Amino acid sequence: MGRFLPHLAGEDARLPQLAAEVARRVLGVEEPAGGAHSDTEAAIQAVGDAVEDELKAMAAMSPAELKKQRADRFYAIGRAGLQ
Repeated sequence: MGRFLPHLAGEDARLPQLAAEVARRVLGVEEPAGGAHSDTEAAIQAVGDAVEDELKAMAAMSPAELKKQRADRFYAIGRAGLQ
């Protein structure tokens, strides 16, 4: 991984944990018992289902709503950094 993302060199062992944490926080997906490597089909299905749900929700929004949601999210990041 380090050769593709040099800034993460030496972090290779942590990347699976980081990926699982991102999936949990962003998509609300929990890893299967024993880790994603122990049941790859379940892990893939869970992430795919979560992505599909998010895309369906976004498809129901107007372009103006999508832009506002995106702006609100980024403004919130900035506000959080100022506190």
